[in-house]
Amino acid sequence: MQDDIITVTSLNGKQLLRFKADSNDVQYPACLSKGVYIVKTSSGRTRKFIINT
Repeated sequence: MQDDIITVTSLNGKQLLRFKADSNDVQYPACLSKGVYIVKTSSGRTRKFIINT
């Protein structure tokens, strides 16, 4: 994922975060509410993740 552009969106399609990954071990502090989100990379990977707390 190095040099990928990472985009985090809500399920209704609102873009919440966008940043460039600068290593394969990406940690990006973000304040997201409980819910389900979608993370996409510019290389075509897509994953859904859930925040419960």
